[in-house]
Amino acid sequence: MPRKKAKVDTLEEIETSIKLLCDQSKNHMKSREYEKALNGYNQDIKNMV
Repeated sequence: MPRKKAKVDTLEEIETSIKLLCDQSKNHMKSREYEKALNGYNQDIKNMV
């Protein structure tokens, strides 16, 4: 006989998914800001030389 899946609260599952999505988007924005800052820094270095 197949085992029964543990009952997961749908609302809790949705909240967890939303939190994970927010965390991913936050990390994505951090990496984009870092990339912009790094590009700006590299341009400044080129201008100094």
